[in-house]
Amino acid sequence: LEKKHRALTSGTQAGKHSVSESDVTEARRKVEEAKQRADLLGERVKEELGRMQRARATELRTMLCAFVSVQLKYGAQVQDSWERVLPSILQGVDPAALQV
Repeated sequence: LEKKHRALTSGTQAGKHSVSESDVTEARRKVEEAKQRADLLGERVKEELGRMQRARATELRTMLCAFVSVQLKYGAQVQDSWERVLPSILQGVDPAALQV
């Protein structure tokens, strides 16, 4: 674009072709269109990134809730197991030996 503008103001171009004002106008229009497309694409990328981050946060929250639920169930099972087994283990054991 800059070369065309210089060529227009000087009256010649390196390729021995003259550059018309309409060529410069067309080049500027194309540059402006490209900027608009780039801006639109940038906005779309930002929106998509935000959507992906929200989806990832929701997925992580769901996974953590499931993990906590599994851990609670497992802890309850371990407690039940110890409550069933502990009396038979402690049968005949001197209570004084259990104090730390």
